[in-house]
Amino acid sequence: MIKSAAVVEEQVEAVAGAPLPGPWPGAWMIGAEEVQAVMEVMKAQSPFRHYGPHVLGKAREFEKAFAERMDTRYALGVTSGTAALIVGLAGLEVGPEDEVIMPAYTWVSCPSAVVALGGVPVMAEVDESLSLDPEDIERRITPRTKAIMVVHVGGVAADTDRIMAVARRHGLRVLEDCAQSCGASLRGKPIGSVGDAGAFSLQLNKIITSGEGGAVATSDALIYERAVRYHDLGFLRSQFDIQAQGKAFFGNNYRMTELTAAVALVQLGRLDGVVGTLREIRSGIIARIADLPGLVLRQAPDPAGDAAVTLTFLAPAPQAADRLVAALGAEHIACDRPYGGRTLYENWADCFQTWLAARRACGARALGQSYAPGLCPRTEALLKRTVCISLVPVLTREHVASIGDRIRRAWHKGLG
Repeated sequence: MIKSAAVVEEQVEAVAGAPLPGPWPGAWMIGAEEVQAVMEVMKAQSPFRHYGPHVLGKAREFEKAFAERMDTRYALGVTSGTAALIVGLAGLEVGPEDEVIMPAYTWVSCPSAVVALGGVPVMAEVDESLSLDPEDIERRITPRTKAIMVVHVGGVAADTDRIMAVARRHGLRVLEDCAQSCGASLRGKPIGSVGDAGAFSLQLNKIITSGEGGAVATSDALIYERAVRYHDLGFLRSQFDIQAQGKAFFGNNYRMTELTAAVALVQLGRLDGVVGTLREIRSGIIARIADLPGLVLRQAPDPAGDAAVTLTFLAPAPQAADRLVAALGAEHIACDRPYGGRTLYENWADCFQTWLAARRACGARALGQSYAPGLCPRTEALLKRTVCISLVPVLTREHVASIGDRIRRAWHKGLG
């Protein structure tokens, strides 16, 4: 529920023209409950989940609650969203030289996770939802393709149903990257429960946060077993109640601490309230700007499931987007071009080139893509036209009215 200015006056100032609170949805909600949860763990002298003087079992409690909220059989707490991607991919048995198709618009954790397992990230186009274009996936599939990584960006669920249909036709696994959209849904199903596994982040600027941390969710017992093994150096500790089916293998250390879990558990309890408030805020702003000439909002395959953490416009041309960004900035509305309006392979060109050079040096096979500009031209063009405003749950009714007025003024200055 959108609060009045008086309720949050100690956190934010609802003055027309004042800068808006920063883009940390979950962090703004941290309060006495999180402090108490941390203190309980510290007083128990047991911040490690598996043993100590008085282990409280916060990590296991979080995992069970997270699985229930995400409508999956299992959840596994890990150290970060990037760790969740790596562990999730390991659960899907992605390994050396396996190709993983992903959108060209996403954060660097996605290709980094694939490379960490020896795999090969394959870029694909996004559509006007800024999510992976189901129609572009099939032309990227090769005999080495092992999985598809769906990324739910900025609160909006990708059209995972259509992507799953492509994956099943070709015998591929699907990992959902839910880092930016925890709490979103697709046609009534929580994201992370549609694909074979879901990876979530609890980093500071996410919808709920423990500062750092993450989770893997799945309903597949064997995927879960492999994820548990990989995140804990190959161990299958009794806490996880697993009847071993798969083979043992070496893993890594991505174990969640009791301190992280304590905060994450409290934040998880806030999730539905946070998303509900964000939806009210976004709807309130849109109602005030819906009549603007030429207004084009980012598409959503399921608008009702939008977690509403962003308000995103598609300007008619890159130059118009530049003018809109400048005009919004003049109105003290912080906005951005997603990752500077550039694709993964443009923003992280040096990393890709270093990786490719290392492959050549060790005699690895030549790849079918160069990671050079022009690889995904539709995505490159869309990102240059995109303008994004972050929303947080402490925005008040006064903020909503002020933001609507400021966007209207900026729109007429930038695009009028």
